[in-house]
Amino acid sequence: MTNVLFFISVAVFLFTIVFVIWLSKTQNKVKKHLKKMLVFALGLFLAAVLLYFPKYYYEYEGQLLGGLNAFLNTLINVVVVFTLDPGVLDVANSFTNISESLFPFLVTYLVIIHVLCPIFTISVILSLFKNLSSRISYLLRFFKEVYIFSELNDKSVALAKDLKKNNKNRVIVFCGVKDNEGESDMEIIGDVLELSAISYRREIQNIYFKLHSKKRSINFYLISEDYAKNTNQAVLLLKEYGEINNTNLYLFSNNTESELLLSSVANKKMKVRRIDEAQSLINNQLYYNGVKIFNSAKSISNSVKQISAIVVGLGSYGFEMFKTLLWYGQMDGYALKINAFDKDELAKDKVTFKCPEIMSPSYNGVYVPGEAYYEVEVHSGISTDSQSFVDKINQITDATYVIVALGSDSENIKTAVSLRVIFERMGIKPIIQAVVYNSEVANHLEGITNFKNQKYDIELIGNLESLYTEAIFMDSVMEKKALERHLKWGKEEDFWGYEYNYRSSIASAIHFKARIDCNIEGADKAKEDLSDEVVAKIANLEHRRWNAYMRSQGYIYNPIRNDLGKMHLDLKKFGELDGSGINKDINVGTK
Repeated sequence: MTNVLFFISVAVFLFTIVFVIWLSKTQNKVKKHLKKMLVFALGLFLAAVLLYFPKYYYEYEGQLLGGLNAFLNTLINVVVVFTLDPGVLDVANSFTNISESLFPFLVTYLVIIHVLCPIFTISVILSLFKNLSSRISYLLRFFKEVYIFSELNDKSVALAKDLKKNNKNRVIVFCGVKDNEGESDMEIIGDVLELSAISYRREIQNIYFKLHSKKRSINFYLISEDYAKNTNQAVLLLKEYGEINNTNLYLFSNNTESELLLSSVANKKMKVRRIDEAQSLINNQLYYNGVKIFNSAKSISNSVKQISAIVVGLGSYGFEMFKTLLWYGQMDGYALKINAFDKDELAKDKVTFKCPEIMSPSYNGVYVPGEAYYEVEVHSGISTDSQSFVDKINQITDATYVIVALGSDSENIKTAVSLRVIFERMGIKPIIQAVVYNSEVANHLEGITNFKNQKYDIELIGNLESLYTEAIFMDSVMEKKALERHLKWGKEEDFWGYEYNYRSSIASAIHFKARIDCNIEGADKAKEDLSDEVVAKIANLEHRRWNAYMRSQGYIYNPIRNDLGKMHLDLKKFGELDGSGINKDINVGTK
């Protein structure tokens, strides 16, 4: 019997290890972790029972209820093993019938079991203590504002640092913190300690945060690189906290699911914001520094200057700038031309699919009074390290503004430098901006020069420290101005509740500031202080801007409005609008 039990114990132990490894590859991380712990504990316990049973079986053999006593004593001693038990040889000697050749393997196996059992117990206790410590720390901050991040990563740390810098009394919480992160990135763990942050191993949706003062805000940041994960967590948090006042949820995502999710939360007490990081970067860049694009424009007649923009890369950042320039560049006294480049052979086809009227020959390059005007060309299948790219750039002799957004810091910097070389040979000096995510790289390369100390004049935008801030995501001046624009025609709850209104009003606020920066007549005055002629000019400009914005969002004209089909009856020239359409342009366009 002893030989059989030994082999069965080994089989159970090996099966347990294999099964735990298999569980590690399953999809649901929370259930996976719980199942691994449970399976490993049960497998280890059963393997130990099979080893201990012979010892007590022979001890109680022949006695009344001997089998039951042997089993119960086995269970008791196995429990002791999970704390600490040195009796390895006692158990080994109970295998009286085991062959001499197997005995060394038995002793080694017993040592492994007697080491693993207490280690498992200690790790569970430490895990429980860590979770308990985090809960106690959270409760002790009952009367403070709490900022809870779904993940510990460079983005969440950058934003947490800015939040803490602005108010030292704020409580920072990181969820889903794995133990192995301390080994892979000591710097980020050091940041957590510096922030005096609370860390939870569990995922954000599985932690109870309601034990908190109703007078203090709870702010959730779903900030994983996995946008689908962020959206799923948002659904669960909305169910749990959606009806609680003074709660805010910031969902970092640009996928369709997250956009649809936000359309269903208008009546929730929780304020929900979806943050498209590319959109945030471009919007803030243009709101605060966009006037330089107009200042760099070149005169093509006595009354018109031309913005000739080049967008290199039509990924998330590049395409966002491409769309935004279409409406941002609608300004009295300016003409807009955009050349966009992407290595994707289907780049033009994809842009046409997303923004059909932008690329339509009925609008693209066609001047119609009272309509948005732009010339757009998308160059597909062009690699930035090819002669074809150089040849195309050489044809754009009037370039005034360039943005490089290829998805890689190194590629963006390399291409920006190459473009400066090309433009120097052409004898022109357009503004060149490159998206660089790494803050250290951006700071190091600020004001870079060649070996003769000649400046490349490349602006590096989008670095971590400047983008992930409270001023941009939570307490934005631009957002407040957008609300002012929205209130000229709608209700505040609709501004926060519907992303269509929010994004449209943000665009309006950005362009409104640009009109003032460009010294458009009457831009900084209320309609009551303006002549009818000036009011009409401002309304006309606002409508052209709005037309370009709506087309950049994929809308087309239709005599009957249908937002589900992205169709709008006002997508036509200013002179064809009815009275309500004109009045809205006047109200939104003037101060």
